[in-house]
Amino acid sequence: MAIHLKHLFAELNESNQRIAIGHGRQEISYNELNNRVKSIASQLNNVKSNRIGLYFESSINAYASILACWFCGKSYVVLSPNYPTDRISVIMELANINCLIIENIDALDAIHTKPAEIICTKNLKTIHNTIQYSLPNLDDEAYVLFTSGTTGQPKGVPITHKCLANFVNAFHKLGYNLNQDDRFLQMFDLTFDLSIMSFLIPLTIGGSFYIIDKHKVKPIAIYEVLESKQITFALMVPSVIKTLEPYLRNETINGLKYSQFCGEPLTVSQVESWQNICPNTEIDNVYGPTEATIYCTRYRIMKNSPIHHYNGIVSIGKPMYGTTLNVINDELLIGGAQVTSGYINENLNTTSFAIINNMRFYKSGDVAVLNDTEFYCLGRLDRQVKIQGFRVELSEIEYTFGLLFPNHESVAIYVDFKNQGRIILCVLAHHTPLDINNIITQLREKLPAYMVPEQIQIWGKWPLNSNGKIDIKQLSNEILNKTG
Repeated sequence: MAIHLKHLFAELNESNQRIAIGHGRQEISYNELNNRVKSIASQLNNVKSNRIGLYFESSINAYASILACWFCGKSYVVLSPNYPTDRISVIMELANINCLIIENIDALDAIHTKPAEIICTKNLKTIHNTIQYSLPNLDDEAYVLFTSGTTGQPKGVPITHKCLANFVNAFHKLGYNLNQDDRFLQMFDLTFDLSIMSFLIPLTIGGSFYIIDKHKVKPIAIYEVLESKQITFALMVPSVIKTLEPYLRNETINGLKYSQFCGEPLTVSQVESWQNICPNTEIDNVYGPTEATIYCTRYRIMKNSPIHHYNGIVSIGKPMYGTTLNVINDELLIGGAQVTSGYINENLNTTSFAIINNMRFYKSGDVAVLNDTEFYCLGRLDRQVKIQGFRVELSEIEYTFGLLFPNHESVAIYVDFKNQGRIILCVLAHHTPLDINNIITQLREKLPAYMVPEQIQIWGKWPLNSNGKIDIKQLSNEILNKTG
């Protein structure tokens, strides 16, 4: 049995009253979670399909459904109610979804393609007898997550229990001192694979995790959970730091032992801000695409020591146990035990993977450099642009702006205006007034002429996706609409 399933099974069947999951005012014990898993599993045992669709808003029963899928030897595919109905239909067709687990039968009204089998968790019946589980093998699929594809069609990434077991093993080799008293933050939508670490690790050690309230403003919801639930371990996207700062001007969070940041480049200024907010926390920058199972590298930021960075972007460190990294033509390639065997969209596999010295690598599309023994991820290949024949890293423009204006954030966007490319620097206005002419003047003193943005735009807020990351595509579209 895979290490994560072994520990999950043991914790659930211990029948204890320790808190497993908290959501708003609701908290459920491991005993109650076990009852919910058994109730869903009793219905799943009669389902022939191996892939199960989960259609939930943020719900405790969504997590019980995931565990039930695994214990019944099935994988899951998350279908977010926030997705357009056409996208849901495409994913159901690509993943061959014939069974759906839903919270409420009325939710079916929003789905065009009705599956053959439906399991509703609204009125679960308590199962008193022992359930016969069909536990999966290591090579069996654990889940499929869909990421955006450049062609407009979602890319289906299948992850096996072997990949997941290797992640859990590599995670514990990072040396965190964790036990059943630890409380984890779960801030991510289940369509984002960082959510898996945020619920899987606590449940395998007998700890608890707390879900943020989706109906509240995200920074407020995160702060409330961090503070009121005395969270000790938090995995977050870096952009959370700036959004939390206005709520923490005269506050500190003292109980947070470990902070991990992933999903976006982490900057030195963000680290320094977070160290002020959480003086007792250890900070790790972790990195990894969905195709490499949650994350696969770690850089430990040591207190009172220089932060290793490249143009202000913090190092992603070294590969975790079982992972091998390569940089070829500026692109980061990832090999090892956590890498997916390939997309369910088979036409993508020939261009997305490479064989090097008899090892299979995933071509991440991320720009990277290796300096001594540490790796630095500098953004996407598609954010590396040519201006007047010169290769420009848009992140370098953002870094230079950050040095000049440390109290503000920026995003450099390369936008094609009627076949004429321009660099637009979007600046997030916080509480200090900004003068556009002054910004341009100071950037000209630091950057070559071809790197100076042709236009500066001041924004009150940026579009964010469901995982709290800056939505670059949406921002680009809004720039086009704003600029014409």
